[in-house]
Amino acid sequence: MSTLARTLRNLRQVGIRGYFRQLLYIGDTKAGTFIAKDRYGNKYYENVEQELPLRTRWVDYKDHEYSPYASPPTS
Repeated sequence: MSTLARTLRNLRQVGIRGYFRQLLYIGDTKAGTFIAKDRYGNKYYENVEQELPLRTRWVDYKDHEYSPYASPPTS
């Protein structure tokens, strides 16, 4: 569960449309630095300063009917 201050900060950073899109698809609101985009169109983000511990990285999947096999393996 997010704190009210964190939720409002993320709302200001991602905008109202991004806020509701994140709630719909990932169930949380996050704002951070764009890290990379893979060959499948998935976008990777990171925020180590303002996010809760162990929740500092996340993926915005291109297709929201995603399969775990659509992400490239980490090496």
